[in-house]
Amino acid sequence: MIGVPIIALLIAIGMTMSCVKSTKKQATHKELIPKFIFGKKGTGLGDLAKPHGLATKNNYLYVAESGNARVQVLEIQPDGNLVSKFTFGARGEKIGEFRGNHGLAVKNNYLYLIDAANARIQVLEIQPDGNLVSKFTFGKEGKSLGEFQTPLALAIKDNFLYAADSGNFRIQALEIQPNGDLVSKFTFGKEGKGLGEFGFIENLAIKNNFFYVSDTGNNCIQILEIK
Repeated sequence: MIGVPIIALLIAIGMTMSCVKSTKKQATHKELIPKFIFGKKGTGLGDLAKPHGLATKNNYLYVAESGNARVQVLEIQPDGNLVSKFTFGARGEKIGEFRGNHGLAVKNNYLYLIDAANARIQVLEIQPDGNLVSKFTFGKEGKSLGEFQTPLALAIKDNFLYAADSGNFRIQALEIQPNGDLVSKFTFGKEGKGLGEFGFIENLAIKNNFFYVSDTGNNCIQILEIK
């Protein structure tokens, strides 16, 4: 028979180990330490003008510059600093040209870019050295499925790309094809102030099966469940 003191000791040890495990799970970072500033206003390599969307792939950071109508490719160094590598794009309406480029998202080897003033999404293929090659444009100005008015933000869940079609007060769901191209599936939302209605969609985020929408027009965040 195990004596009462030994049983009590074992219980105490178990509780201590449980507390240690619990502490490890709840550990959080409590401080941000300033390290570097990269870029200044300008048009050259390493300069930035109205940077908006950011996305990463491997050791590269992609920056959508609406002021310079381009994407800048920066290599992420081991210490977190950045080195300019390439710029891609120019101002215009052709494939590989941008007007008001905004949100970015990455899936596999493809970079998806909101080309807001051209009312479309551009699909760029990411090369092994981090550079970009134009592949497709998707969408045009309008109100039908696959058309946009002032698109701003992107978010990806599984094989679906969700686009904030802000001028149409809705979210568009697009299925990502194996070659990176997009296919329209459905739209969600309309103008209004109720649940599932939007004043102006500024940004999107996804965590697990929940979809978070920054509705600046109604000064709220709407939470949607992805089914």
